[in-house]
Parts: sequence; C-alpha cells; structure tokens
Amino acid sequence: MPKKKFYGFHSGFAVQLNEFIEYKRSLGYVENSYFHLNSFDEFCADKYPDADELTSDIVTEWCAISDKGIINRCSQIREFARYLLSMGKQAYMYPATAIPKRNDGLPYIISQAEQSRFFDATDRRIYSKKSPIMEYTAPVVFRLMLGCGLRPREVVCLYRRHFDFNNGTIYIEDSKNHRDRRIAVSSDLMELCRRFDYIADVFFPERACFFPNKAGNPLSYPSLVYLFQKSWDLSGNDTGEGRPSLYSFRFTFATETLMRWIEEGRDIEAMIPYLSAYMGHVKFKDTYYYIKLLPDRIAKMKFMSVNGIIPEVNRNEWW
Repeated sequence: MPKKKFYGFHSGFAVQLNEFIEYKRSLGYVENSYFHLNSFDEFCADKYPDADELTSDIVTEWCAISDKGIINRCSQIREFARYLLSMGKQAYMYPATAIPKRNDGLPYIISQAEQSRFFDATDRRIYSKKSPIMEYTAPVVFRLMLGCGLRPREVVCLYRRHFDFNNGTIYIEDSKNHRDRRIAVSSDLMELCRRFDYIADVFFPERACFFPNKAGNPLSYPSLVYLFQKSWDLSGNDTGEGRPSLYSFRFTFATETLMRWIEEGRDIEAMIPYLSAYMGHVKFKDTYYYIKLLPDRIAKMKFMSVNGIIPEVNRNEWW
C-alpha cells in the first residue's frame, strides 16, 4: 500500500487538509493547485491554534484578507468546506455571492513571436518517468486549442469517439450551455491529432478519453493549467503581470481569424455567424466582442499564415 503523502500542514486542520489534497489528487488535480491552503493552515495555526472545526468566524476572517489572490483563496476554502460537509463534518460554506468578481480587463492576445517560443518549448519538453505521455500531450493539446479556439474544458472532455479522422472534424459534446457542435479542423492539425492518438494508444490501449493523464484517465483542468504554466515558463516568454491564461488561445484564435478575414477583404458582418457557430457562442454579441480588440492590434500583429483554420465544409455537416 503506497505511503500517504503529508503536505506540511500543522494547524488543527492538518489531517483534514491533508486528506482533502489527497482526495483532489485522486481526481487528477495537481497538488500545487491548492497552494492557498498552505497559507490558510498558517493563518489558523497563528490565530486559531486550538480550532478543528471550520466556523463562520474563521472563514469570514480568512476571506476578508484583501490581496490579488482573494478570488482563488475564497474559492479554495469553499471547496474545502464542501469536502468536509460531504464527509459528515461541520463546516461553514462562504457564500459564492460574497466573492469579488474578476476584472481582468482586455484579454491577453498571444503574439506570433510568443507562440513560436511557446511551441518550441512544448516540442522540447523533457521526458518524465512519472507521466511519460505528457511530452506528447503538450505539443498537441495547445496547438489544438489555438488552431480551433476551443475552451479549456472542451479539450479535457474530448474522447476518441469525438474525432472523425476521415472527414477531418471533431464533435464537441455538451459544452457551455449544454450545446453540441461539430467543427472542421485543418488537415495538418488533424494529422497531428491522429499521430498523438496512435502514441497514446501504445501507452493506454483501452483508453476512451483522447488526452489521458498518467493513469490513463481524462486529463484534468488543473493539470492542463499546470502544463500550460510550466510550458510558458520554459519558453522564456514574459512571466510577469498580465501573463496569458488557457483562454488566451481562444482569444487569439478569434482575433487572428477576424484579422485574416479583414486582410482577405471578406465581409466581416457576413462572416460573424460562421465564427460564432464554430466557437460555440450562443449569441452573436459574444463574437462581436472580439471586434473591439482589433483596431489597436491590426498594426501590431501579423495574421495567421496557416490556411484552413475554418475550412470550407458542407452546410449540413457544419450544423
């Protein structure tokens, strides 16, 4: 039986925090996704050394601390409380309505120079005995996100059955607002996915998911975030304020597609419905949002040179 890992907690919640992290790891989450809990443990050890019940006073005081990480900090303590409640223990659940809303400003658009350095980093990712499939996953999963503008959770929910390699399409199932769609994919990108599928099949012959973790189960969202952050740091791109997120691939896809259409002289008004359907937007206004990002960027950025980001498809296949 494997020895249980201990994470250095020392407050009255040490055992419960340790069990919570182990539980999240069993679901595929990376342990450093919950680094705020280390600070929470220190906070409790200092101010509530005898406490072993997650009370309203403890949670409210912890969530009242104002800093740049307040949103994640409040969200993580809510998850911890939810876990305790599921285990039949008493715990105060901080109201979701009390958590400050994000104000991220304009989305981060990844420049072509940054893209080049990033994918160079993913392509030379070092082999890891703990998770050997990751050196093959990184080059493919992020190219797929950039080339198709997929949402992060759409990527981790992809299964092998969703890929039609003969017709060059991917079926996005039960996405945001429980909507399905089928997207056409460029031949080069589809061939890359086909090669990855073959390699992953060698590691996990019985797998159903397309992007597996080290155990052959679906790659989790936190693991995808961790893989992106490690690859970005390895790329040598800026790691300071305003660094990109996984959604930056989607933002970049949308704006570069629009700019390419402008350069080609296409009628943007007529093309918006196609881009909206491709990206899975419920309303056209969600797609029009990207147009306001164009004026300041047209003079600064080159257009994507890859043809076929949204290939011509039969209308019946599109919908």
